[in-house]
Amino acid sequence: MMKQVLLTIGAIVLAAMTLQAQVQTPAPSPSVKMEQAVGMSTVTLEYSRPGVKGRTVFGDLVPFDKIWRTGANRATKVTFSKDINFNGKEVKAGTYAMYTIPGKDSWTVMLNTDLSIGGNVAKYSTDTEVHRSTVKPNMMDTKMESFMIFVDNLRDASADLVLAWDQTAVVIPMKIDTDKDVMASIERTMAGPSANDFYASALYYYNNDKDMDQALKWISKAADMRPEAYWVATWKARILDKMDKRDEAVSTAKKAMEMAEKAGNMDYVKINKGIIKGGK
Repeated sequence: MMKQVLLTIGAIVLAAMTLQAQVQTPAPSPSVKMEQAVGMSTVTLEYSRPGVKGRTVFGDLVPFDKIWRTGANRATKVTFSKDINFNGKEVKAGTYAMYTIPGKDSWTVMLNTDLSIGGNVAKYSTDTEVHRSTVKPNMMDTKMESFMIFVDNLRDASADLVLAWDQTAVVIPMKIDTDKDVMASIERTMAGPSANDFYASALYYYNNDKDMDQALKWISKAADMRPEAYWVATWKARILDKMDKRDEAVSTAKKAMEMAEKAGNMDYVKINKGIIKGGK
């Protein structure tokens, strides 16, 4: 029995020593993650960067007319923070695996929602594909040793996604509806504080025993802007109760309780019952 225990302990120690002795080496194709602001949106790229290393890249290392993970290791991922026009086609905001089919005269670019495929292109399915388009490759005067994806030609409402390796560059145009975002921001700002701004400010004053008259003004504005919001009405009742305006507090609490009951929020029903009974 003791011999078996000693053998087991020895095996565990040997395994631990083996793990500790593992050699760490640089990744042959280093990974990179980068973010680039485009207008009022963000494009995020995650990919690996294989090197030429004296090899013939396109047409050999990367065969023509076959699906490529567009880098090394896992598939390249691209994230759009907002809806975008990608090479002439609309794509919703989100994270996608980007695959390509390099060709002598044209490249096919695909975006796929299935992030589990990775580098196993044999599992690629068009069922989860959200984008497919073609673009012409360009020859560069200089040589790019390590594969690179970057965002170039930045404008307020557009940019180019560039794939560059060896002496080949593929430029994918992107367009963002920046004007829509800017106009919406202007309208929000010029319209003044939102109901939530008034609501949050009133709660801060309530919780920190500040000017209750000001808190009441703010919560009243929030209630006028969101008359269906039972939580706003509840806090208005609380503020009125704290100001010893019992009749108004009870009346407001009853309305808030009725709305909370219709919404099925029993927590707020309980809170308003407490206000009506006299608990602040």
